[in-house]
Amino acid sequence: MAHLYSIIHLPRTEQPALIRRIFNWLRPGGRFLATWAIHAWEGEEENWEGWGAPMWWSHFGADENLALLRDAGFQILSAEACTSSDETWLWVLASKS
Repeated sequence: MAHLYSIIHLPRTEQPALIRRIFNWLRPGGRFLATWAIHAWEGEEENWEGWGAPMWWSHFGADENLALLRDAGFQILSAEACTSSDETWLWVLASKS
């Protein structure tokens, strides 16, 4: 199951509960792949990418995101910052041990 670039659109206050739910969905040994922001930020862009629609983000920084996963019971298998174009994202592979 992959949730690439989706969790960052959920309010930060709701993210810990979602991460715990995802952990519970997985079988022992199950893996979770997600992209996370590197820096904490919350805000909205009125005309995102010129599509005429608003886009909203809410995310923690890298260390807090990894802590959320660990607090939910995940084991971090890899966490790598990857840059594409002008954005850097933390790609994390975690396991339900």
